[in-house]
Amino acid sequence: MPFTNANQAIEHVFAHYEIPFLPQLPKQHLHEQMLYQFLEDFPGFTKAGNRLFIDLDTFKPQKLEHKSFLFSFLGALDQFIQKSKNAPLVKLQVTSPYTIASHLFCSDQKLVLDHPPIYEYLKEFIFYKTKALLQKFSQPKLLFFDEPMLSKSNVDEVLPMLEGMVRSLGDPRVRGDDNVCGDDNLRFGLHSCNLWSPVLFQKIFQSSFDIISFDMKEGGDTLLEEPEALFSFLKKGWLMWGVVPTSFSADLEPDFFIRFLKNKCLKKDQILTILSRLLMSPACGTSQVSVGQEQKCAKNLKQMALYSRKFYETKGAGV
Repeated sequence: MPFTNANQAIEHVFAHYEIPFLPQLPKQHLHEQMLYQFLEDFPGFTKAGNRLFIDLDTFKPQKLEHKSFLFSFLGALDQFIQKSKNAPLVKLQVTSPYTIASHLFCSDQKLVLDHPPIYEYLKEFIFYKTKALLQKFSQPKLLFFDEPMLSKSNVDEVLPMLEGMVRSLGDPRVRGDDNVCGDDNLRFGLHSCNLWSPVLFQKIFQSSFDIISFDMKEGGDTLLEEPEALFSFLKKGWLMWGVVPTSFSADLEPDFFIRFLKNKCLKKDQILTILSRLLMSPACGTSQVSVGQEQKCAKNLKQMALYSRKFYETKGAGV
């Protein structure tokens, strides 16, 4: 998000979004960028000026199972925990180890991905730190893995890795939840702002993720090219559409999403099925706009969500 003040960001989230989420605030500090937020206590993680990297000389793996993790790089976390105590549902997001490893450099100018032992440790580190984050919230949660680098060329490597984390984190015994009932307390989502092909969508639909989140501008048309795979997934899962673009300031009409579906020559029952498994969000990039544009985007999103909900509840009559 574009805010530089955590309290203002939290107040905005709870005022304008139905499912409150922990905001990332990269304009507040460099270490709040998605690549770095979880790396505060990663061995060898070093800041030199505006450069953040893994120092190979000081990288010393630690035992993680009982580690007390640090979360000060998530600048809004403490306020969010307090504000969300009475919220029936919260949304959290973690950057995938693959995206971190394919962008973060080591002191030898090679990517973490080029150092298999460090990459393997990174995957374990992200798993245990995510587990620690989940334990801070007693209510039901949506946990999204942000994987903008997911593509047709790496899906057979990346998706099984993420699914392994999902299976382990989804086990209440692993999470350490004593007073909650497992499956209903935690749902997993996969998010990417990348351009997905029909083949990639099909593989993701066959995964164990409960929610698939994508930018409508990047994937909306492709998604509907294989309706059989889509509607098979919607029998068990949900789609989170990034419907409000953050790249321009124009208002979208409240019926924008419904008109989009109608223009795809979908049958009425197919439209209603999509609406029955619908979540909406802004598109990627809210940290790059102004606070005023984000506020406008949130207002636009709420109007569109309300219109779409009314269309579904009335089965399209009188809307």
